[in-house]
Amino acid sequence: MEFLRLVGKSNPLPKTYSPDFLIQNPITKIWLVDEVDTQFYKMNMALQKEGLSGLHLVSGYRSYGHQQTLYTKKLKRLYVLTGMYDAHEIIKIMPAGCSEHQLGLAIDVTTVILKTADDPYKNFQKTFHFEWLMQRSIDFGFILRYPIDKEHITLREHKSYHFRYVGVNHAKKMYKFNLCLEEYLLHHNAMRCY
Repeated sequence: MEFLRLVGKSNPLPKTYSPDFLIQNPITKIWLVDEVDTQFYKMNMALQKEGLSGLHLVSGYRSYGHQQTLYTKKLKRLYVLTGMYDAHEIIKIMPAGCSEHQLGLAIDVTTVILKTADDPYKNFQKTFHFEWLMQRSIDFGFILRYPIDKEHITLREHKSYHFRYVGVNHAKKMYKFNLCLEEYLLHHNAMRCY
């Protein structure tokens, strides 16, 4: 498995890339790598045991073609709203091949209550669910992929709802040393060279 694979504009995935072991979540019908789906289920059960409502899975695997469609729609919407293509806003939109969702390892989540809002992610950072995830998601192998204090490293805007599966051992090490994926990979690869 490629749990630590870095994907972005500097290291895009090929058009033909498709992850192995994709399954469809039985509740949301969203596709994920099977281990990610299993760990998301376990994490959701633990969250509910502690008295919070379950997380709502909004997004998982996206094919190259699906990401291209989303990219085109967002560009058109941006133009309709502003009458121009703002370079600062375009940078925030990931073209096909550059989204972690194509790996089948990334999830976007929200709460059951927020899912019906116009923007289901807008206030997610203010929820108890978010606080719980910040402490406990590592126990299930998930990390907050784009932390606010690491924007200068990830080169991506903070997304409180976007979590990435990296496996339990890697997630715990990243949490312990307060590393984002980019930093962890530099450290991890350097240690493998010795």
